[in-house]
Amino acid sequence: MIIRRILPEEKDEYEELAAHPLQSWAWGEFKKANGAKVERLGVFQAGQLRKVWQVFFHPLPHLSWQIGYFPRAAELNARQLAAIADLAKSHRALSVLIEPNIIQFRWPNKRGHLAARRDVGKPVEPLALGLQPANRPLFARHTFILNLAPSEEELLANMHPKTRYNIRLAERKGVEVREDNSPAALKIFLDLLFQTTRRQRFYLHNRQYFRQMWAVLRPAGLAHIFLAFHKGEPLAAWIVFGYKNRLYYPYGASAGAHRELMASNLLCWRIIQYGRRHGYRQFDLWGSLGPDANPDDPWYGFHRFKQGYGPDLVQFIGSWDLVLQSLGYRTYNLLNGLRWRWLHLRRKI
Repeated sequence: MIIRRILPEEKDEYEELAAHPLQSWAWGEFKKANGAKVERLGVFQAGQLRKVWQVFFHPLPHLSWQIGYFPRAAELNARQLAAIADLAKSHRALSVLIEPNIIQFRWPNKRGHLAARRDVGKPVEPLALGLQPANRPLFARHTFILNLAPSEEELLANMHPKTRYNIRLAERKGVEVREDNSPAALKIFLDLLFQTTRRQRFYLHNRQYFRQMWAVLRPAGLAHIFLAFHKGEPLAAWIVFGYKNRLYYPYGASAGAHRELMASNLLCWRIIQYGRRHGYRQFDLWGSLGPDANPDDPWYGFHRFKQGYGPDLVQFIGSWDLVLQSLGYRTYNLLNGLRWRWLHLRRKI
C-alpha cells in the first residue's frame, strides 16, 4: 500500500471514491478559486486507488504559517493522520482541523419527538490517535438526517403535527416552490440570505464567496437553488447539494415579511419530494443542537424547524485538531479568540 498525491488526470477515479460534497473534486476547485491550497491524497493497493482524502490549507495574513482543514473524512486512523501530518509540515501548517463524517450516536425520531439514544458502529478514539479537541469547530457536532426511502404518506405521518399543518397551510395560501438555477435565482437567494444575516445578526461569507461557489458547483451538477414565492414575491430560498445518494441543506434564507404563510415549511417538503423523485436516499439537514436543546439558544428555532420533519438526530465524533507547532498554535488561538470576541461585541452594538 502506498499513499501519494492524486494527479489531475486521476480526477474521475478520485470522484468515484469521494463520499461527501466537501470531499468532492468540485469543492476542491472552488476552494482553490477562493484562495486555499488544496491537496488530494490517495491510498493505492496493487496499483488501484482505494481511498481518497482532500485537505485544505489557508494562509494566515502577513505570516508564513498556514492552518489546515480536513472536513468530513469517512474514516480516521493512524496511517491517514501520519500522511496528513507530513503534508501539513510541507505547508508550514500550525495545525489541521479535522471534522470526520463519522456518526457516534443516533436518536430515532417518532412524529417529531426523539426516542432513546442508540450507539452507532465501532467507537473511534481521537485522543488515542494524538488529536485534541478543536479550539474552534466549524461543523456542529449534531445534525438531522432524514431517510427518504418511505413513501410520501409515511414521511408526512412521521412529521410533527404542527409541521404537517404548516405545509398544508402554505399550500392553501398559494405558496409556490420551484427549482431555479438561473443567475436571477442566485441574486434572489443572495438578497434573501443577507436580509437573514442582518435580521439574525450572524456572520457569513460575502456575496463573492457564494458567486464563486455557484460558478464551480453548479456546472458540476452539485448545487441547486429552490425558491418559494407567494404572488410573485420571493419568501424563501435554499441552496441544496446533491451528491452521490444524499441531499444536503447547507444554506437557507427567508424574507422577514409574510412569515405567517409558512413558505419555508413547504419549501423543505418540496425538496424532500424532489430528493425522492431523483433517487436520493437521505437528506442531511446540515447541523442542529443536541438532544437536550435549550429553547433559549439562538439556534433553537432552526433546530425545532428541522426536527419537525421526522429526521433522526445524529451525533458525530466531533471536531479535532492535529497540532504541528504547539507554540504557534496556542498563539494563533489566543489572537483568533480575541478577534471573535471583538466581532461578537461589535454585533451587539
